[in-house]
Amino acid sequence: MRRRVAVALLVFLAWTVLAGFFAASTSLTYISQGRPGLWSRTLAIELAEWWIWAALTPLVLWVSRRVTFHRRGIPLALMVHVPLGLLLASLAVEAESSMRVWLFGVRPYLLISNLARHVLICWALVALTDALDRYGRSRARAAEAEARLGQAQVQLLRAQLQPHFLFNALNT
Repeated sequence: MRRRVAVALLVFLAWTVLAGFFAASTSLTYISQGRPGLWSRTLAIELAEWWIWAALTPLVLWVSRRVTFHRRGIPLALMVHVPLGLLLASLAVEAESSMRVWLFGVRPYLLISNLARHVLICWALVALTDALDRYGRSRARAAEAEARLGQAQVQLLRAQLQPHFLFNALNT
């Protein structure tokens, strides 16, 4: 349970840092163009946008761990992850649009680039989950191989010692 809370806090913190980065970037772009930075508004928009993904991340992780991209499972994984990515991206775009209406009273245009960006975010989460899981499995295999190597060395030493004991016993 503690691990899940720690992971949830880490996910929330990561999305918050990303929102802060994009808010600073957007505000600095406004300032460089001679316009006011609008720090609070920009931060509110970015936090709303990226916290949506903080809320969607557990679902993406859950599905990614159950439907993986292994050799024989690629068609199934594509049949699951492509519609899921489109669905979650659509939800994120709609939630972001609703947040903008709530914050500013203006509904933005539905841009395909926004939808594509959110699909890419979803797929990046899937890829990151897959990479972390593969890394964890490779570490487990390496630890298992190291343990087997240790057992083989012990068995080799035993095999080398046993003839000496037998020879010494026969000699006496």
